[in-house]
Amino acid sequence: MNVGSTPKVNILLQKNFIYSYDKWFLNVFLSVNDYFFTLGEILMETVSDRFDAVNVFSTIYWIHPQIITHERQVYSFVNMGEELGGIIEIMVVFCSIFVLPISTFSFKLKAIRNLFFVRTSQRNLLMKAK
Repeated sequence: MNVGSTPKVNILLQKNFIYSYDKWFLNVFLSVNDYFFTLGEILMETVSDRFDAVNVFSTIYWIHPQIITHERQVYSFVNMGEELGGIIEIMVVFCSIFVLPISTFSFKLKAIRNLFFVRTSQRNLLMKAK
């Protein structure tokens, strides 16, 4: 280091946001909302200041314009219910495919029975022949 020179450090900081949804029942509300800085580039240079004898060390902090966002969401009971609801719906569709022929046969049988049902006040109209 030369006499009359000051070491100058340029430090680039990058801002990071943290969003966390840690509720076990409903993941609607944030539980953690915070930020922190990470070190980016560190540039060291020597500046010759003959007239400034007070500065021994100079540090300049720069904030990077790009922001990184970190998000974490916990799998909750509501999400598990949504997943099971989808599985149950698929099982209902498969079961209905197997039950459909039995259901149509039962409907046709009942429709035929009701089609030939006669309402009359004559008691001997539908008697068996002797």
